[in-house]
Amino acid sequence: MIHTFITHRHIFHADDVLSFALVRKYINPELKLKRMAHYVKSDALDAQTIMVDVGRKYDGKQYFDHHQDSHLPASCVLILDIIPIDELLKDFFKSKMRVVSDTDRGLTQNKLAHMEVDMGEIISLNKIIKSFNRQPKDHALQKQQFLMAADLCDQLIDNWVHEFEYQPKYMSLK
Repeated sequence: MIHTFITHRHIFHADDVLSFALVRKYINPELKLKRMAHYVKSDALDAQTIMVDVGRKYDGKQYFDHHQDSHLPASCVLILDIIPIDELLKDFFKSKMRVVSDTDRGLTQNKLAHMEVDMGEIISLNKIIKSFNRQPKDHALQKQQFLMAADLCDQLIDNWVHEFEYQPKYMSLK
């Protein structure tokens, strides 16, 4: 069982917070959060630790960073590889997290820029989660805020599950 979740410190984003919330909800409710420098040596993790959104490595088992490959979706989509849920629900989560992933990777802003849409006017999950950040160099406060944002994501995940269970196109497949 996974006991430790490593991610980057300073400013957190929706992809790392959603990833933590998913692992905590579906794998280990007592999951330990460890926030480290952006460039940590990622070669020697124990079998019960995962590294998410940091480390410049993705293997679908312990390492879930997307920054080294512009074709990979954000970490919240990659982490679904290890989440023990039905494949239809995974696909539903992926559809819900597509905008989070595109925004994290800078794709949404590029798409909206040519449409003359002001990103400042759009309220997104990415912006809501980012608003939980306080003092990036106050690591204790940032960890507390990260966990508060993860609690919000827990509720959001519950709502997504409820929505999934009551969508006619998914109900007929069960």
